[in-house]
Amino acid sequence: MDARRVLEDVKDTVNAVGRAFFRAPERIAEEERRGWPFFSVYVRGRTAVLGDLTPEAGADTIGMLPRPSVIGSLTEVTPQASADEMVAVFSGINAAWSRRHLADTKDPERLAELLATLVDTADGAALPLFAGWQRAPRPTDPVEAVGFLIFVFREYRGGIHFAALRACGLTLTQAIALDPNARTGRLQLTGFTDEQAAELMAAVDQPELRAAYEQAWELTESAVARHLRASLTDDELAEFRDLVLALPAP
Repeated sequence: MDARRVLEDVKDTVNAVGRAFFRAPERIAEEERRGWPFFSVYVRGRTAVLGDLTPEAGADTIGMLPRPSVIGSLTEVTPQASADEMVAVFSGINAAWSRRHLADTKDPERLAELLATLVDTADGAALPLFAGWQRAPRPTDPVEAVGFLIFVFREYRGGIHFAALRACGLTLTQAIALDPNARTGRLQLTGFTDEQAAELMAAVDQPELRAAYEQAWELTESAVARHLRASLTDDELAEFRDLVLALPAP
């Protein structure tokens, strides 16, 4: 079976799950409970798997959110909660969100098993967020495990993509603006103002940058497809595709 085709088939579903978790009401409720700024539980929780990074290092590790906003959030909230606490909080939010959105997952035990194979066999070198979450405690509940492992698999693919973008001479901020979805409000969703979004998109409106962006995606998808091919048999690839495509709409 063509692993690249499988990756193409499941991409939209996996990304939809990731985007929905990114907006999880459970995270917003936790921020309100703590009196923390918007998105601060997300940035602190996601980077806490690497320990107590400086705010600047945390912002650089996340990459795709406005750097000043991330630095400001991490500066404020990092002293208020330990890294271990925030890993547990972030994982708990993911588990609660998964129970609510993925409860009707078809054969969650098997999908979690296939996702675990992909996560466990991936090389985390130079992919810090993936390497951290690859080794983090996992839920034992199958539905929760599916949600968690999709998040971790996306950290792998995202880390590969970040490396490809930099290899092609692009910054991560340029990549956000070059994404076709930026024109439907993604920049604003990730914290940019309307004015900042307009300036970014005007700055990247160059054919050579578009070509570099497309080259980076080709490198990303080729690398991730090779990993799928090396990790799963033909039958497992087909099973993985079918189970992912059967996921309930988040």
